[in-house]
Amino acid sequence: MNILCGGQSVRLRPHLLGAGLLLGAVLEVLRASGIDWTHEDGSLALAFNQWTAVALIALAVGWCASWIAGILRDGTTQRLRSAERRTLLRDSSAGAPTALAATTALLLTGCYVSGAPLLAMPLSYASMVITGIAFAFGIASCAALWFRVYENLDPADSLVHATLCIGIAGIVRFIMSSHDPIATLLVFAACCLASYAGLIASLSTNAAEPDAASDERDEASEDGSANAETARIAAKSALHILWLPLAALSIVGFIQGLVWNPVVSQTAIAGPLNIQALDVPIGGLVACGAVIIALRLMPSELRCQSIADGGVPIAMGILLLYPVIIPQETVVNDLLGWLPQLGFALIVLFSWQSLMLAQRASRASGAPVLALGLLLAALSYAVGLTLIHVIGTGGRDLCLVLLTIYLVLFCIFLAQETRTEQQGRTSDELRPETFIHRRCDELAGEHGISPRETEVLYLLGRGYNHTYIARKLFVSENTVRTHVRHIYGKLGLSSREELLDLIDEDAS
Repeated sequence: MNILCGGQSVRLRPHLLGAGLLLGAVLEVLRASGIDWTHEDGSLALAFNQWTAVALIALAVGWCASWIAGILRDGTTQRLRSAERRTLLRDSSAGAPTALAATTALLLTGCYVSGAPLLAMPLSYASMVITGIAFAFGIASCAALWFRVYENLDPADSLVHATLCIGIAGIVRFIMSSHDPIATLLVFAACCLASYAGLIASLSTNAAEPDAASDERDEASEDGSANAETARIAAKSALHILWLPLAALSIVGFIQGLVWNPVVSQTAIAGPLNIQALDVPIGGLVACGAVIIALRLMPSELRCQSIADGGVPIAMGILLLYPVIIPQETVVNDLLGWLPQLGFALIVLFSWQSLMLAQRASRASGAPVLALGLLLAALSYAVGLTLIHVIGTGGRDLCLVLLTIYLVLFCIFLAQETRTEQQGRTSDELRPETFIHRRCDELAGEHGISPRETEVLYLLGRGYNHTYIARKLFVSENTVRTHVRHIYGKLGLSSREELLDLIDEDAS
């Protein structure tokens, strides 16, 4: 089955959807933790969540520290050379033992927490600490392996499958929220095993199929890979991509921590048969449908980041305006309760996609980029959990303040981006984009210009300089210069003026 995305056909690969099964199962275990809120205070479940977050923070910090130590030791940014990257991405045996250990940890700890009420097992604080740490190990390890799989995909391919995973995660959470311990255990176990099978299949597929996107990144990174200026620009590009979505993810993690205890936060307790139980799957499915439609309408691969750039502030706007506009405990609130879940789903999706794009921009292994995302999400969630009993219902006002600050910062960022784009033009003349793309496509077909070089050609034809093109395509300026040199060679040109004249030849 293929999905059309702006003229590009994306082949649907079911084994990649195992990430969605695991995401939904893990989130529901953290939310429910085997608690019946009508009879329990949730103190032990709170300890489980807190120690899971603390362990994730420790793992992420250790991850980053080891990467920085490698930089200091080797004097490089440890970007993988072409042969090493291919070996890492295509060696399924390297990830299989980690996948087995991580899945086993998740399976045992998740079943222990969720199945304790069914088996009348005595729980203690010490057991919750150990279980939380083991659960965090499983989350971090599986996230790292799925990140390895997804970073090896084309951006549109990655976004399509991640979007479908968000919809699947919502359905899994709805099924697991049945409050039937047996059904919850069976669904959780099935999701873990299916995710493991999908992960192994994905790693094996990497070994069997050459990856054009990865090869392209390797070729582009060969020139000046040890150059300090290139590394600085790459890191700046990665931070430019990440700061808005990760700031949103941190706020969402904080909100989820504050509302984890529905008794203290006075939020609705979703039962298996009431309308609130449908909010999570509806929100996830609406997010899935909206992104798929946007992908089908986008004109080119370059729109993947544009969708994320627009989707994150829209999601934050929903989270900000919903509690202000929609009255609590009304029929309207019951019918539109899925809107906040839509916002949460979009932010998780676009944060994951931004991590993918930042990894491409940084030319580094995925470890520091993913570790940064895990660190911020776990830290904000831990802070929210800690402040539950301190803030109580006052957390709603604090969340509104944080969301407002975020949207103000986004407006400032958008104004700066607009000014930067205007300054990036080397010509005052505004060229019609449709004509330029058509003319560049003609030149690319006639002279054997590659798809990536064609993207650079589009921007060169519109008058942008190397710095702006590097930021737009998430590459270094050295990589842009290499592409420009190849374009000039294939077209038999020696300057930008000759290129613009060639593109304008058909203007009459």
